[in-house]
Amino acid sequence: MTTRRTFALGLGAAALPGVADAQAQKPLKLAVIIANGDYDGDGRADASEAARLRAQERGFVGDLPNTWFDGVRVGEALKRAGYDVQTVQNALPVSMIAAVHRMAARARTANGAAQCIVYYAGHGVQLGGRSYLVGVGAQLIAADMADETSDDRTRIGLRIGAQLQDMIAALPPARAPGFNMMLIDACRDNPWEPQIRAAAAAQGRDYVGERAFAAMSPPSRTVIGFSTQPGQTAADGRLAAGSPFSNAIARRITQPGMTVDALVSGATGEVAGMSGALQIPWVAGRLGDGTRLS
Repeated sequence: MTTRRTFALGLGAAALPGVADAQAQKPLKLAVIIANGDYDGDGRADASEAARLRAQERGFVGDLPNTWFDGVRVGEALKRAGYDVQTVQNALPVSMIAAVHRMAARARTANGAAQCIVYYAGHGVQLGGRSYLVGVGAQLIAADMADETSDDRTRIGLRIGAQLQDMIAALPPARAPGFNMMLIDACRDNPWEPQIRAAAAAQGRDYVGERAFAAMSPPSRTVIGFSTQPGQTAADGRLAAGSPFSNAIARRITQPGMTVDALVSGATGEVAGMSGALQIPWVAGRLGDGTRLS
């Protein structure tokens, strides 16, 4: 809400030659941080083997304790770079998409010139050729995957996660100096696959898994950065130390003159080097015009 003090300051600035033009050209900077870690919904993110086995028995995926630290780290860096940050923790699929819609509604007031960033830390999965960001509380019983049709996998996917393509579609149209960027810090393999494969074997058939997020062509002025290449896993990092991808991103966000393209390309090189090329981030789309983050 605009206070009397900020309103008065705005009037004063408008009276100065050139200041109003500079303010009008300053892009609206918005960000959404989504950090999912408490996947079984018991109020804590416990990655112990005993907790993982208990969750597995009920059809949940394992908790990810580090996602909260990753979200805080990236969110604080974005705030220092001048972004208005909305944080969503341990979210249902509908809440994840709603957060992006809220950001997009604000961005549309800038007539396409807003700079919008979404960072997601959590589990990711591909089912039926579609990519999903897994919501907390998602359960998948191995028997549900008895049918191998793409429609069945898509139906299950919509039950357990927010479809990545829906998240991208919710982003606002962008024109320079505006842009959209999604940063997906997820392993990109199916965390339920061992149970599904075992259930299939018990039925005397093979299970053909899907390990990579589906290929995509981002809309204009949209960049999507994944923490790892198709078919690879991403390191979660030590507790509180953060994932390699979140650290590489956060370090670069506030660097003077950092461009959108340099952010993702630099993070890719750093993570690849630190991991000995075991984890190589993957980028879809680029701006190519030197648009800066701060």
